[in-house]
Amino acid sequence: MAETNECHDETTETVRRQYEDYPYPERDPQDERKRLLKSFPATLETMNHYCFKGRRDFRKGFRALVAGGGTGDSSIWLAEQLKTTDAIIIHLDISKASIEVAKARADVRDLTNIIWMHGSLLDLPKMDLEPFDYIDCTGVLHHLGDPPAGLAALRGSLAAEGCMGIMVYGQYGRTGIYQMQKLMRLINNERDDSHQKVDNTRSVLADLPPSNWFKRGEELIQDHRKSGGTEIFDMLLHSRDRAYTVDELYEFFDTSGLNIVQFSTRFREYYKPEHFLQDEALLTRIGKMELRRQQAIGELISGVIVMHMCFVSPKTDTVADFDDHDNIPFFLRKARKGFRSILDKPTWSIKAPPLPPLSFIPTKPARTAFKLIDGNRSIGQIVELVDKQLANQPSRPSVNEILIQFKALFRLLCEWGDLVLLRHPDAGDELPLDA
Repeated sequence: MAETNECHDETTETVRRQYEDYPYPERDPQDERKRLLKSFPATLETMNHYCFKGRRDFRKGFRALVAGGGTGDSSIWLAEQLKTTDAIIIHLDISKASIEVAKARADVRDLTNIIWMHGSLLDLPKMDLEPFDYIDCTGVLHHLGDPPAGLAALRGSLAAEGCMGIMVYGQYGRTGIYQMQKLMRLINNERDDSHQKVDNTRSVLADLPPSNWFKRGEELIQDHRKSGGTEIFDMLLHSRDRAYTVDELYEFFDTSGLNIVQFSTRFREYYKPEHFLQDEALLTRIGKMELRRQQAIGELISGVIVMHMCFVSPKTDTVADFDDHDNIPFFLRKARKGFRSILDKPTWSIKAPPLPPLSFIPTKPARTAFKLIDGNRSIGQIVELVDKQLANQPSRPSVNEILIQFKALFRLLCEWGDLVLLRHPDAGDELPLDA
């Protein structure tokens, strides 16, 4: 397939050169021998639950585009999950150096299901590619001169039933970063090479006083503490970098006819005013507001959202529904061991940083239902078994009461951290993952 390498303006060329000098994120391909990095939102079980009503069978002709794939985190994670299928993954990036790192990582893992393309996502309309079921674009759109044009190019490459995983920067959580960027523009000479600029930035970082806004919020992002200059350059010396508030994010997606389906678990609770406010009258008032306004309030209260990471879709009805009793509940891989250890405890205490701890006492019907989740039984089958197991209880719950309590606990743990999700029988069995 032919390479494309159009530079749309002078700043775009500067951005391209940056990622040639500093392939991002900094990765050592040999690390693939000892660990697999999981990249949200490109986790198939989560994607299926939120974007395909739990019905997508990834074994059948699945097509994914990683637009601005960099050194390969999302591409490698997708390819590893899909390596036993006929799925096609296209990795597109403007930096040849970044692509070479991603290729080397794939070679270490013997992954052969990735097609490598060098070019800008802005050129997608000219590439004559078939539509994609899933498009991953994390950390890219906010570096474009015209982000809406970039989003429109992605939208035009998406299949009618497809979805996208998008990450753009959050304005308020990056307040200190933007002050540091301005500071380093004042200090650095435009003639200084990139290595000199990184050295200058390191010197400034070492001497920042506690009063500095970046220093005050340094725990929000600590990438600059990693080895090498890649993270410092990308965070504090980038030539083109913008961020979004919640209101701006919704407007951004509205321009391309896209809907926010769900936010990543990383900051999900911080969009919720009820996570912070105690005044019941005030919470009742806020609860009557449009969801996007509630999330805008949560973002301003928390002040910690450094990125908005979410699934978006042209459709509005994409999430697997608990009220479809043919759906099969299952624990996400990361949650299975933890749930086995708490199922018999009277109080369930769950920790999944950076989310706030969750502690509660489940009802007996809900606890019994969760013990029966095995990734094979449907909601209907589980409720039927719970009804039989509790048949001799003094205050036997009705089938409807079992359903209500099961649903309430499911929704709590799904919304809190995607610990339990749904898959429809049409999706087939869970794909194997040797990791």
